[in-house]
Amino acid sequence: MEALIERAVILVTGAVVVVWLLVLGGGLSCGERRPLPPPRPPKD
Repeated sequence: MEALIERAVILVTGAVVVVWLLVLGGGLSCGERRPLPPPRPPKD
């Protein structure tokens, strides 16, 4: 029973870390530290 609890804790912790990295790397960092360059006009 303890093994299942430990495994569940590891899975939950891993999921939280992945979501945290996605939020920090994909959302906040790109918006604050590395703003996207202005969109280029389409070349005809």
